[in-house]
Amino acid sequence: MSAPAAGFFGDATFQYDITVGGLTSAPATVPVTVAQPAAELISITTATVSLGPNGCYQYQVAGTTTVTVGNRVTVEVQNSIGIYETLGSSNVNRNTGAWSLSSNNSTIVPSSPLEVRVTSSNGTVATNQ
Repeated sequence: MSAPAAGFFGDATFQYDITVGGLTSAPATVPVTVAQPAAELISITTATVSLGPNGCYQYQVAGTTTVTVGNRVTVEVQNSIGIYETLGSSNVNRNTGAWSLSSNNSTIVPSSPLEVRVTSSNGTVATNQ
């Protein structure tokens, strides 16, 4: 048995025959077309921050992605000196593609305006700017 190389797309064929009771069928050829996957699209639908009563920052970040199975996103926010810091990660809902992250006790002082960067486990990156 053989398998295509990782990332393969295009046309391929395989052959098989059936043996029953010492009789073997003629070979049958099966054509297969492997389509190239569509590029992942990530959208950030919500990106807010507020100062909580305890002096910590409360972040709400949410969005969607077109790659749902086995996907996870990591959310980073740009701090007040321009460096991105990781806020956290969220699993992607396999039925809807939605993801969200709430952080209610962060010490990351945000940039103004708030800049968010989201990276999927597939390596796709999106920003809200």
